Amino acid sequence: MNFQPTRFLLTASCLALPIAAFAAMEIGGDPQPVTDNYNLGYQDGYAAGVPVGREQCRQNPSSCSINLTNVLPPAQYGETEPNDTLISADPLTTSVNFWAQSYGWEDQDWYYLVTPDQNYNLTVNFSLPEANTNLMTGWNVSIRNAVGMVLTEFNTDFTTVESARAGISYRATVGLAGAYYIVVKPVLDQFNYQPYNLAVAMEPSPFDGPAFAGGYYDAETEPNNEWNAADNITNGVSMYGLVNLEFSGVVAGDPDYTWGQGEADWYVYESPGNEIVQLSFCDRQFCSNGNWLVQFFDQARAMDPQAFAGNIVSGADPYDAAALVSFNTTNCGLEPCDSASVCPTTCDARTDPEVWNLGIQQSGTYYIRVNHKRLIAAPCAGYQIDSNNDGLPDGGACGCDTGYSCDIDILNPGTPTTTAEGEPDYPFCPDGSGGGTSAQCTAGCICTAYGGVVAIPEDFYTSQYNFTWITNPFGSPLPFNPGQTN
Repeated sequence: MNFQPTRFLLTASCLALPIAAFAAMEIGGDPQPVTDNYNLGYQDGYAAGVPVGREQCRQNPSSCSINLTNVLPPAQYGETEPNDTLISADPLTTSVNFWAQSYGWEDQDWYYLVTPDQNYNLTVNFSLPEANTNLMTGWNVSIRNAVGMVLTEFNTDFTTVESARAGISYRATVGLAGAYYIVVKPVLDQFNYQPYNLAVAMEPSPFDGPAFAGGYYDAETEPNNEWNAADNITNGVSMYGLVNLEFSGVVAGDPDYTWGQGEADWYVYESPGNEIVQLSFCDRQFCSNGNWLVQFFDQARAMDPQAFAGNIVSGADPYDAAALVSFNTTNCGLEPCDSASVCPTTCDARTDPEVWNLGIQQSGTYYIRVNHKRLIAAPCAGYQIDSNNDGLPDGGACGCDTGYSCDIDILNPGTPTTTAEGEPDYPFCPDGSGGGTSAQCTAGCICTAYGGVVAIPEDFYTSQYNFTWITNPFGSPLPFNPGQTN
């Protein structure tokens, strides 16, 4: 008997059949229940989706509404008072809530933990177990290095959380292996006596690069006024310095007796070559009122600037001409200039640190020199006679009331003879003018040394500055040398 295949037209009524009706249909072979297909798809999706979801939550727990407090038991340990300093800090056990309490705005609680290797991620959870609000106002939480310097700090005022009992988690990566401190204290002028919970989780960071000593800073040591007494610069470590006025003399001819240029600060850095230096001024905190002159030298120019200065004017600073790079900063601190009595009139009220990028091609020793800002239109500090008016000094000292040059009268340097009438007959002046009966010659008086008036406010004698020196070893390749074999 021959059977003809039956053609089906699916209609809306067919689509309303129960799943079991479709399960009995043959699809290219043995019957395959729809429930099996569903289970297979669910398993495949679950297997693929769960790792993705877990990774997302691991990278950004807050996106999954997961806080550290969600997976920690209630507080098992409490702080021990006093723990207000580095040496009395309480040890932290990771992934365990610590109970603590503030006893006033001056109270601060110190805790410590030890990372077994470099580049560890720290997650710090801070919560208020007895609060019925989503506000956590009034607390400061900081992570500090082994000597107590702040690496990073968090102010709870800036975030509204889902629940103060769940708290908020902060994350930071610490570069070096060793001890780190967590410090909890009320924000200044806040009187917090409520209890809090603190918990810390620690895991290796995927970052395997160099572990810089972040958060440290250094300071100059005086005297460092010469290149051979320079202070060492450490990559990534901020440097603090002071430039004082140098009361060794005043600007010549200045009726206000303006003091001369300030004392210079020298710093030294050993470069492997082929790197870019990022030099940031006033990037760590506010600088004092005032601006600075920054100069960059290689070792040869620092040791013997006169050899690279060329034909500079007598009395001028050879370092000004020998520097590889020179620039005046425009920082009047980071605070706005409120008035001329607070900041110099040249301050442009910058609100951001100034950053310069310098390329170093050759390996070797390099120096930077920091001084008060050098004014372009500085007053003259010393004059000399230009007897023949050729623009070059060739005589002794002289003086002008104002400006950089003036005409003066000098005695005719030649030996006079006597005319037939018995009158003195003077030779021509050095520039070819005059002569005859005139005993005077008109000569030039020109400036040969310039005063470095400092750009700091009146009555300020010391200016504090800070800068950070960071290098990038992945600079452009060195220029090709035809003599090289590779």
